[in-house]
Amino acid sequence: MKKRIKSLITAGILSASVIAAVPVSAAPSGNPWGSLFNSWKSWESIFDWNWRQDSGDVSEPENPEVQEGVTASLEKNLISSRSRTIQISWEGTDCDHYEIQRSTRSDFAEAETSTTKNTAYTFYTGSPSPWHYPAHQTYYFRVRAVAGDTAGAWSNTVTAPGD
Repeated sequence: MKKRIKSLITAGILSASVIAAVPVSAAPSGNPWGSLFNSWKSWESIFDWNWRQDSGDVSEPENPEVQEGVTASLEKNLISSRSRTIQISWEGTDCDHYEIQRSTRSDFAEAETSTTKNTAYTFYTGSPSPWHYPAHQTYYFRVRAVAGDTAGAWSNTVTAPGD
């Protein structure tokens, strides 16, 4: 039994954490380890067992579409018009939400990230309010789908040239 448990731990199939290290009835003198296993009340009080399925099969990712990414496109670039808006859109995929990055640099250094559940996003520029961005500036955008803890690949870069 001991050998089988050790081989399961070595193979990564079983992990165990020792919770108790000293037997309940250990005497302060003599050989306290002589009746080690007789002193513990049960195996459950000694180990915290974690099991996993013993198979070599690797399952498909829950949502492979998320990992592949989406394709973004520039729907409207009204940066030079009175409304000063930029709208990007993308084809939807099965995910929890999308992350949209925007930057004034094509390498996305110092990028800002927003999230949405929609498949289009509008950015407003040229207003003195703090949530608007300077007009007459070129902006770069990219999008990725997120499902749970899995984030997909970034989309192609969409450029909205300033005027």
